[in-house]
Amino acid sequence: MTTLNDAYEAGVDAVIADNTISKNGFENAIQALVTTLNNADADAWVTELVGDYERLDIINNPTWANFRSNIISDGKPLAMDVFAGLEASITLLPTTPQVREDINLMDLRIERDEVNTSIVTMQGFKPGQTKQVKDALDIGVDALRLRKEQVRSEIRDITGDPDSL
Repeated sequence: MTTLNDAYEAGVDAVIADNTISKNGFENAIQALVTTLNNADADAWVTELVGDYERLDIINNPTWANFRSNIISDGKPLAMDVFAGLEASITLLPTTPQVREDINLMDLRIERDEVNTSIVTMQGFKPGQTKQVKDALDIGVDALRLRKEQVRSEIRDITGDPDSL
């Protein structure tokens, strides 16, 4: 399961790899991980992160350059610790719920798409097995199908289409 921390870490990794990376590059790194996050939402979230870091006096000017410089000077371990320490504040940012929803949607789609492979794998175990094992595998397959429908329902609640990409 992907988290906000994972999303931020993708951006931090991009900054550490390229000390001159633009804000858009940072956002693209996040979007490479959170594939459901659109440009506008990524930009809004990063803008709010920068503002929050300034509001909390971690940086002294709410600009991308100051935010990036802070990550570079802190290094990845400290940058990640600071982000984790700000979890309560970051959760309250107006754009964070949308980022969380995009992460959730991405994870749900992955789970939905893995079910069929899992069913095929379980059915592959059946040949040559005892009736008890076959029955247990059938129960497992039924549980996977039920879970897939639950996941599709959750996706439908978010997108209106349970099979949306």
